[in-house]
Amino acid sequence: LTIIDDDSRSNQPMEVDEYSLIFNGEIYNYLELRDDLKAIGYTFSTESDTEVLLKMLIHLGEEAFDKLDGAWSLAFLDRKNKKLILSRDRFSEKPLYYLETNNGYYFGSSPSYILSLSGITPSINLKKLERYVRYDFKSMHIDNETFINNIRSLSFATNLIIDSNGNAKTSTYFYKHKNIEFSDTSGIANIVKQSIVKSLKRRMRSDKPIAFLLSGGIDSTSLCYLASKELGKKITCFSVGTTDQRY
Repeated sequence: LTIIDDDSRSNQPMEVDEYSLIFNGEIYNYLELRDDLKAIGYTFSTESDTEVLLKMLIHLGEEAFDKLDGAWSLAFLDRKNKKLILSRDRFSEKPLYYLETNNGYYFGSSPSYILSLSGITPSINLKKLERYVRYDFKSMHIDNETFINNIRSLSFATNLIIDSNGNAKTSTYFYKHKNIEFSDTSGIANIVKQSIVKSLKRRMRSDKPIAFLLSGGIDSTSLCYLASKELGKKITCFSVGTTDQRY
């Protein structure tokens, strides 16, 4: 998934000294983080968000995740401290699955990769399947189990840290919010609007064309309006239709 700097210099795995990173997703605030790192002496050989992410992890370790605005699943190998960090973004936008065996851990963005790498014979998780048949997609994310026994999905806003002995622990992270006091409600709408514009501006950073998928709801329509009127972008929009009378 190449969105920022599609030159081969940004290919993965990306390595610096004793550190390696593979990464699916996008770090939306990478330009701000890049400036922060430059200010303390870091240099960069690419224009990618991948290099920024790697050097944030080298600099701050697990504390880096509190500073990231993005969607990701990643594996960060820290040979210096002899550990592997698997991480998933705050809202589970990017998939990350793993399997623990006597030979170690297997991970990937699809269970099929794990089956191929590990060579295990899959067995169906009948409990998970029954819940899905009964309750449909609403039951999919009530736990970390998958339709295949022993293959699990990493939780949102969670890191899985594995040491060189194969011992694993999980830790969670999230934004730290501060309370804002209002004497009246007139300023709230403007703060919400400016927050959305700031978020949208970051998410429209791309070296590839950007399009919007219109659902017909107020959320996607509002984003298109703000991208056009507030950010001055020429927007391409798509909607999906069907002749199926059930919809």
